[in-house]
Amino acid sequence: MPDPVPELLKAKGPMLASAVARLLVEGGVSPAAARQRVSRAASRGQVHRHRGLNLPNRDSFLWAPGQKNDAEFWEGLARALRSKNSIHAIAADALAARGGIVREEDFNRFSGAPRKLTKQVSAGRVREGLTAVGALHQIAEPDGAVRLLLHHDWPGFYLDGDGAARGRDLAERVVIDGTGEWLRRTGLGAFNLVKTDSSPGGAEFGHFDWALTAPSYVVPIGRPGDDKNRKTGFVTVDVLLGDDLTDRHIAFFLRKVSVLRNLSNTPPFLAVLVAGGYDRSALQAGQRAGVLLLTPDHLFGGGTGAALRELVKTLTNAGAVAAKNPDKLAQLLGTLSKIEGAAESLRGPLFELLTAHLAKKLHGGGVEVREPVNLPDGRQTDVDVLCKLGRTDVWLIECKTVSPGKAVDDDLVKKWVFEQIPLLRAWLDMRPDLREQKHHFEFWTSGELSADALTLLTAAAGAKKYAVGWKDGAAVEAALADTRNAPLRKVFREQFRKHPLNRLTD
Repeated sequence: MPDPVPELLKAKGPMLASAVARLLVEGGVSPAAARQRVSRAASRGQVHRHRGLNLPNRDSFLWAPGQKNDAEFWEGLARALRSKNSIHAIAADALAARGGIVREEDFNRFSGAPRKLTKQVSAGRVREGLTAVGALHQIAEPDGAVRLLLHHDWPGFYLDGDGAARGRDLAERVVIDGTGEWLRRTGLGAFNLVKTDSSPGGAEFGHFDWALTAPSYVVPIGRPGDDKNRKTGFVTVDVLLGDDLTDRHIAFFLRKVSVLRNLSNTPPFLAVLVAGGYDRSALQAGQRAGVLLLTPDHLFGGGTGAALRELVKTLTNAGAVAAKNPDKLAQLLGTLSKIEGAAESLRGPLFELLTAHLAKKLHGGGVEVREPVNLPDGRQTDVDVLCKLGRTDVWLIECKTVSPGKAVDDDLVKKWVFEQIPLLRAWLDMRPDLREQKHHFEFWTSGELSADALTLLTAAAGAKKYAVGWKDGAAVEAALADTRNAPLRKVFREQFRKHPLNRLTD
């Protein structure tokens, strides 16, 4: 007679050990005998067991041989963890809401777990548990950043590509910085004490990481008065720019709020979540929890949310936008300019799109933005703009933005000449479609080039096997003038060439 434990798993899919035992009891087996059968099946290797998920009563997750990593496995794991309100499921569902990928430094914030707190699973342990079961993977980006990637079969999400992930990060950055200014302007947060996740030490409150935190003396959060009688409250803000978020997607935020409100020494605080949109279940959950659920339109005016969604789409397909509609980001910049600091955050992507547009105008062919470069020895980078003209020429352009009137750091030029070009040449030699073309390496900046940088570039241009070129801000502006695209030239002058103080006098 076959063992009923693996047969149950094959019939009903992977599940918790406690669920298997319950099914055996329903079939007439005593509770003690059911637990013994589950334990015996696992010890004999008839089923596989995973224990590292901090489940109540030392419960574990079981699956039959051959079930690991198929869609049924991940559906069973998600269902099991959600049934226990597991912090691991809460973290995974938060990642799913933002395309299944998150920067390593942002994981703590979206995990719903504290850095370290008595009787609570830490964010580090959550990451370890999800990694151990295979639900979370670590990937290195060409720029040296590390991202954590949710398994693509986790129920309920579609994986973002590299461009979409970068666009989402940038859109959230715009909202976080803009919300910080909103807290300052309204007086809801103490003006000089607003912290964001990019501040030194991050934005921590009550052992949890947030997108923003600020002390507040606004009644009833805090209590104004002199230094002796003043009582400090706090405002905590999270930002997750997913659309139509469900109660499951915002559970990471609600859990942080719940844990803190159940601690006796937590000062009063107002919890705010900013997202692209919420469904009814999320709005009802937020109302029950007494938190504030906002959208970018609430904070910055109508149309902002749509512009942020369009920003993500634009950066997802940057090459196509640069070729066909290069003033798209300029239009978005105009819409998003109502958010304080948005222009500064968008200057890098805008310059890359402008460069890609100019490269296509100057050389023809196809253009790509942020082309990834991976070598067999593990070295990684990316090409800011790659322009390929049939089988004859290929241009690899490095883009560097600086504040108006400033010169590029000479060390960046030196690194590009002595490290980046050799790395890119090794990559080109690996590419049959690019190996035989004439290779052009170019360094473009929105600012100035020092005399030392020009000397270095001029010496590099003496190479015989490839070409080296460069453009400073004046040369880029002149090239834009030749395209006769007045709106793009105006945006370039406003954002890259004109000093902020001079803009005020126009």
